[in-house]
Amino acid sequence: MALKIKIGNAVRGKEEFFERKEILKSLKDKVYSNSHILISAPRRVGKTSLMFYLKDNPYEHYTVIYVITQSVYNENDFFKILYEETAKEVYSKGKQKFKNAYKWLSDQMVKLNIKVAGNEFNLEKGNKNIVFLEEFKTLINQVKTDTKLVIMVDEFAQTIENIKKQEGTKDAMRFLQVNRELRQLAVLDKNIIFVYAGSIGLENVVSGLDCINLINDLDNLSVEPLSMNQGKLFINELIENQYFNMSDSVIEYTLKKIKWLIPFYIQLVINEVIQLCSIDEIEEVTNKVINEAMEKILKYRNYFEHWHSRLKDAFTSEDKYNFALDILNKISIDNKINRNEIVDLALKYSFEKSYMDTINSLEYDGYISFYRNNYIFNSPILRMWWCRNVSR
Repeated sequence: MALKIKIGNAVRGKEEFFERKEILKSLKDKVYSNSHILISAPRRVGKTSLMFYLKDNPYEHYTVIYVITQSVYNENDFFKILYEETAKEVYSKGKQKFKNAYKWLSDQMVKLNIKVAGNEFNLEKGNKNIVFLEEFKTLINQVKTDTKLVIMVDEFAQTIENIKKQEGTKDAMRFLQVNRELRQLAVLDKNIIFVYAGSIGLENVVSGLDCINLINDLDNLSVEPLSMNQGKLFINELIENQYFNMSDSVIEYTLKKIKWLIPFYIQLVINEVIQLCSIDEIEEVTNKVINEAMEKILKYRNYFEHWHSRLKDAFTSEDKYNFALDILNKISIDNKINRNEIVDLALKYSFEKSYMDTINSLEYDGYISFYRNNYIFNSPILRMWWCRNVSR
């Protein structure tokens, strides 16, 4: 079946989601083992799409809830969102799945100022006296008697960063501790599973707070780039209904040029190939067409600017931002940077003892990787764009 090209946003449904059996099996095994899960992968690899897949295709006897907490800046608002979304699920499917929880929830309507319209469930914004952590604990205690629940939290690490910026390091650490304690309660019941993901690395954020022990109960699910064979299948599904032909050798050439085989970059190139073939009435894609497509996408700033803007968000101090920028600029120009060169740059900013924190963040976020004693850009496409548009 042909896949629709969808660039930049999470995909959903059989017409958009490229099923990777080994990752789906690993996810299912971890859920069935009652593990709390951390989906670990650089940006644009497909973490949110994987969460949507689980939401749309829940396992038998499981109910799946998806929340995104990117805009949350305090603990109470975080648990308010979890409470509200769980309550919506209970209210909308109460008679089929949540008989016990539905009855209990109905008794809470007045207490929590719950307004219901059809199947919509909303809490009054003005009610600031409720401690939603405690309400959420009580709610899931009711739910566990009805069904097994998987609660997926997207942008969890960003939430920690937000709390740290707005309320301070101690509150961010307390937030992590509270979530760990909550997971321990859920483990005892074996009916509630938390799945975390996000566009910044949870391990790096927590390591910066010096409390990595607060997430060591999470089972890591790593989402890697596509293999060469998977990349070939992916391209064939993307071009299945196109009128042009793309030989196996050209597909292989394309994948080798892209190198970092994540769906985002593959779709960028194939989308441009489709446009070129349509405009020039090309019936047979050649290596020359691929080169032209890759050159054209470098002109579209909106495809890549988020990598630059994300750097400003990740490194809030001017020195840390400039240090990271110097590293990426040098790699973009020279194709690589070795450890000695990094140390020289670190001395410039007095980061000789902590420079690896920056390197680890750049690695997790998908900018760079260590290869043959040097750090290089993961994506040659991003390296070329960076060299032309950012390097100074």
